[in-house]
Amino acid sequence: MVSHTRWGLALALPLLGAVLGLATLPGRSGASNPAPNTAPVTAASAVPQTTANPAVHEASLAPLATAAATAPRGAPSGRPRASPAATSSPAQAAVASSFVTRVGPALILKGAPWTFVGVNGPSTDYAVNGGCGAAIDYAALFASLPPDSVYRTSFGQDLAINEAHQRDWAGYDQIVNAAERSPTHIKLIISLSSQSGVCDGGHFKDAAWYAGGYRNAYSDYKDDVPREPYWQYLEEVVTRYRDSPAIAMWELVGEPEASVCDPGYVGGDCYSHKTCPANASAILRSFFDSVGSEVHRLDPNHLLSDGALGGQQCGWAGSGGLEVESSLAIDVLAYHDYYGLSGAPLPEEFATRIREAQLLDKPIVSEEVGISARNAIHCTSLSARSQEIATKLLAARRAGVAGFVLWAYAGAADPNYAGCDDYIFADDPVWNVLRTV
Repeated sequence: MVSHTRWGLALALPLLGAVLGLATLPGRSGASNPAPNTAPVTAASAVPQTTANPAVHEASLAPLATAAATAPRGAPSGRPRASPAATSSPAQAAVASSFVTRVGPALILKGAPWTFVGVNGPSTDYAVNGGCGAAIDYAALFASLPPDSVYRTSFGQDLAINEAHQRDWAGYDQIVNAAERSPTHIKLIISLSSQSGVCDGGHFKDAAWYAGGYRNAYSDYKDDVPREPYWQYLEEVVTRYRDSPAIAMWELVGEPEASVCDPGYVGGDCYSHKTCPANASAILRSFFDSVGSEVHRLDPNHLLSDGALGGQQCGWAGSGGLEVESSLAIDVLAYHDYYGLSGAPLPEEFATRIREAQLLDKPIVSEEVGISARNAIHCTSLSARSQEIATKLLAARRAGVAGFVLWAYAGAADPNYAGCDDYIFADDPVWNVLRTV
């Protein structure tokens, strides 16, 4: 049973029940899952290392999948293809109106510049994949978001393996189908793996992994779940969904860093017990050049985000960020902002990434924006957080940031939980910021 989920770890026991009980959104159909589209998964070799990061917010968003009819996917749909590479004029970009493209630092959708808001969240159901994720009514959630907004989530490998240890695309099919059918035309940012390996075999992605280890299979949870090499899985998932206009962009790894975990430590423990090799930036650059180019070869329809945390991670600090971001395979730069308003609305390290994006003539998006709050003693109130988020959103727009995605949707609130956290429940006033600012 695949039972290692970042959401379970991050939300902890008080919130876990809330996340698992996300059946309270309006419009919930209550339909049951159809028979899954399954296929055997190649057995994987076992290698030690695991991860879940209690200190760093990753993009390993444990996916959500609720009951809904899902159509088989995989064969090309016949939709017109368009290159996501920077085109010479907005008129040329308009040809790809159903897909997100870019012209220099501008994202283009439906032939016009596109800036977006959105929210992060999980992507599959425990009932589908055997232990990772949460049950969410995507149709209702997407219908409640502003038009042409974004839902960012993870399509990690473990989330596509069911309790029978078979490849099962039902959860991912459901979220893509829901986005395609959404009356608000939701776009997806999909991360294909987590740095820590949560819901993805548990293997912390170290310098050796980025230098070529991604072609090997890892199963650091020491369970009996068969897993494929990242390289093989990437080809499967990208090929399956490459024709969907609901996808805005892919992301190879959430918050990638080419560090080396100290001996005797695995998983999330590596975050506080690691060293950074001198050639970390070069390793990451080579990874994006090689694997990013493969994604573009498989899928000329969609853009590629670097998924960067954007601060002082190994390989990104100093001039390293610019070296990595210069990869021609990277279309969009990312930044993850967990700073409140104690200083400027946009942290200085974010301002640095914005300048780098301008220098490279590429778009930049604020992929994760989180502020800890709750209507409880010693917490920032939800209304105060909403005001801070609105200030950050306006500052990001003035700075030319193309997207602003909140961390992170967690469904219906648990009335018995009073801790401070950066999760967003269905009744949070911050939703009005996304709809009105």
